[in-house]
Amino acid sequence: MNLMAKILEREGNNSGLIYIYHENGKWVVYDRSALYLNKMFKNLLIACHVVDGAFWMPRAEVDMTMVPQDHILSSSKTECVMRYNPDWLCEESVE
Repeated sequence: MNLMAKILEREGNNSGLIYIYHENGKWVVYDRSALYLNKMFKNLLIACHVVDGAFWMPRAEVDMTMVPQDHILSSSKTECVMRYNPDWLCEESVE
């Protein structure tokens, strides 16, 4: 399964996790993960990402130094997973 198919499958069933992917030297979030993270970080800039020229989904870059490590459920060199917590708000941008 390619990365975009994996993202689409995860985000289609996403009910409270934030999936952060490492792509081309940057950490990024898509779709519901981007919207969840946007609720937690007030200054997160979300852009439209076109997938295969067919449709778009929200996408944002994440500065992982702004994400407290105790909020991360699992991580590897290619992705991190954290639980959405509406009570945890950060005043600073994650970009």
